[in-house]
Amino acid sequence: ALASGDRRFEAKALGDLGRAFAAQANYVKAMDYQQQSLAIAQDIKDRAGEGLALSSIGDMLAAQNQPESAIVFYKQSVNVRESIRTDLQPLDRSL
Repeated sequence: ALASGDRRFEAKALGDLGRAFAAQANYVKAMDYQQQSLAIAQDIKDRAGEGLALSSIGDMLAAQNQPESAIVFYKQSVNVRESIRTDLQPLDRSL
């Protein structure tokens, strides 16, 4: 099995491929890569990667004139990113 750092790199690479195919308007391949990226990010609990994948899927749906579906993914992305912000703890002044 791959270490979580390797899986994070795999998720990032898949997301990058998805965005490259989306830029070429090849949304079938783009969506496949983004869904793989999202699944890995969720599996390894990489919330930043999950937020990025969700927003990328939203971008692809928006580009395909599916605004209602895009909004669902954008909202999920915002929720993930807000949960990251909520979990941040202030640094101790002595640090």
